[in-house]
Amino acid sequence: TRLTLSFIYLSLAFFVGLPVMALAPAKFAICFSVGSATSVCAVGALRGAQAQLTHMLASERIVLSLSYFGSLVATLYAALVLHSYVLTIVSSCAQAAALVYYQVSHFPYGAQGVRTVLVMGAHIAKPLVFACGRAVGLVKPKSYLPL
Repeated sequence: TRLTLSFIYLSLAFFVGLPVMALAPAKFAICFSVGSATSVCAVGALRGAQAQLTHMLASERIVLSLSYFGSLVATLYAALVLHSYVLTIVSSCAQAAALVYYQVSHFPYGAQGVRTVLVMGAHIAKPLVFACGRAVGLVKPKSYLPL
């Protein structure tokens, strides 16, 4: 049932909250935060509460767990208390990254796979970003002539 709730809230976040994020970022932030928290709770229900806490507080995962819960609280605080559009988006992105990394860390070589994909993505995106920057005038073109 927790996985079903997680699916429902994450679906609401992406199909209802994301399109209206420019008008009401709190809708997306609340649905996404509740959905991601339910996802972590669902994993905890499968493993058992004590095993989940032990796993999350292990020395190799404590930073990841704290970053996830910190970004979750920051997302809700930015959306519900501060009503800040920019902080809501930034903290939601941080929360999504922490959630993906946390969920993938359960698979053998999962975290290593994510790092490899991100490094390859950066290698692919770097020339494209610099080309766009040169086209807009933000990056000076390279001169290959010795002057």
